[in-house]
Amino acid sequence: IMGESTTPEQVFSVKVGHVRLSDRFFPDGQLDDDSIVKCRNYVESFLAFVSHEARQAKFEQVAVCSGTFETVADVARRLKDPNASDASGSVSERGIVQAADIERAVQEILSRRTTAERASLPGVDAHRADTIAAGAILVDRLLCSIGIDSFTVSPDALREGLILDRIDRMNVDTNALHHLNSIRASSVEQLVVRHGENLEHARRATDLSLALFDQTTEYHEGGEPERRLLEAAGMLHNIGRFIGHGSHHKHSYYLIRHAEQLAGFNEHERELMAQIARYHRKSAPKQSHREFNSLGVADQQIVRTLAAMLRVGIALDRSYQRRVTALTVEPFLTGLMVTLEGVRDKLDLELFSARSQVQLLEESFGRAITFTVAS
Repeated sequence: IMGESTTPEQVFSVKVGHVRLSDRFFPDGQLDDDSIVKCRNYVESFLAFVSHEARQAKFEQVAVCSGTFETVADVARRLKDPNASDASGSVSERGIVQAADIERAVQEILSRRTTAERASLPGVDAHRADTIAAGAILVDRLLCSIGIDSFTVSPDALREGLILDRIDRMNVDTNALHHLNSIRASSVEQLVVRHGENLEHARRATDLSLALFDQTTEYHEGGEPERRLLEAAGMLHNIGRFIGHGSHHKHSYYLIRHAEQLAGFNEHERELMAQIARYHRKSAPKQSHREFNSLGVADQQIVRTLAAMLRVGIALDRSYQRRVTALTVEPFLTGLMVTLEGVRDKLDLELFSARSQVQLLEESFGRAITFTVAS
């Protein structure tokens, strides 16, 4: 499947599954050079058209799923680190897998000519030993023919996709999350509720942050992808209080980064969302912060700017009373004027909070920002 974000643009289905290949070329589990060559040629013939289309697409990220890919990746990990074990976590939790490591793992698997020998290889489950040889050939030919240098292993596969597709067809009411697709929106909202957070406050703070985003596009380079990140991070910014209040912004980072329930977001998006939420309070992003320093320059700017907007949005619902009903941003002298709508004589706390949290946004925009209340 090739696509942009969660939208598929080209989809191919090729009948070269590992069970089908095993039955055709290795019916008794025994490997020999002739059968291995025939299996490789057979797979390549099926992949010729797909590989041509994939190379033309110039893809940026590759994710793979299925037990076959995970098994081969796990063998590669154990060959690279003989001390690795099951306790070190699943392949999907360890990030990028290099094709060069996979090539070594495939060679090792194919050197084990019997089912019993393959079953003794660290990383191979006994019930996969009879089919993993064909699966290894398939994985190897896929990577080579499409030109994949590295990939991530998804923890989910076909059955999870069927469930998510079913959810997507149920017309889930996602209210304020109308810019996220329903799979993402429902998983975000469920995570907020699961951690006992105030859903209405999260929505109001997020809406006000998005209003700032929409009305200041000439001062930042964010588009729809960044808007979606701000929306999700805004909804989730407080979930860390489930662990403890004192450093809940840091707890929010951890929960967002590692939440298995967040469907529809890739690893990169989760990292940015987690960091945006992490900086919704306390200190601003710094190069001395390890996670922030690991980001590229462009991603650092995204986190800094979106976290700055989120800080202001949260401040404008400081009382949790939804007293600010809307805001308007307009140029004012050499800066910007943010005019708040609401009950005029009840916005003192929101004004004070917004003014105390605006510094990071002023630094991001490079101009002073003033708040006032509509008469």
